[in-house]
Amino acid sequence: MNKNSHLYLISEDSIESLALVHFLKSHLDVGVELLSQPQQLEMSQDLETNFYFLVNLEYISGDLEQEWHHSINQWTNNTSLILFNTDPEMESHLLQNWPLCAGVFHKTAQKDQLIKGIQCVFNGEYWFSRSTMTAQLASLRTRLHRQYQPYAKLTNREVEILKQVMTGASNMQIADALFLSEHTVKSHLYNVFKKLKVKNRLQAVSWAREYI
Repeated sequence: MNKNSHLYLISEDSIESLALVHFLKSHLDVGVELLSQPQQLEMSQDLETNFYFLVNLEYISGDLEQEWHHSINQWTNNTSLILFNTDPEMESHLLQNWPLCAGVFHKTAQKDQLIKGIQCVFNGEYWFSRSTMTAQLASLRTRLHRQYQPYAKLTNREVEILKQVMTGASNMQIADALFLSEHTVKSHLYNVFKKLKVKNRLQAVSWAREYI
């Protein structure tokens, strides 16, 4: 039972919406309230309750969407957003427009899926499609790569030597491959270890596999 949770259904004032409110109450055991206009949303300073907004994107669009977006973003910190009746092809775009979004349900989603997903969000999890999660993870890895590569400040030669280390080559083999002296290779590797804040070749290779 989610005693400290409250769910707002953002949708049109209709028989269908009221039926959905009843369905959600009976299956989620939380307070559920229907709101059709942003003006109905009163600011809360309740820090003990987790507030969730279940937004029907078939209902809000244009200026109304902007008004709801502004109203929800002005809410308390303990807030999560769930979007339903969405277009599958717009899922990644929606995450950019609604940063508080913790779950997305497409127009084809069944009611049992909706309940299961909302319960996951209540438990602090996310509910997105596999393709969206994959895209978000890829984006995160790219940002991390860009973050760490400039931080390391490796020179082109150091990167070249590190790539040789990744193949398992010894210092002598690297020197022969790059037409350098073994002493020069050791000097470059010393700088690489220092910049990456690692202690050995294994740790350097682990870093390189992630960011190069």
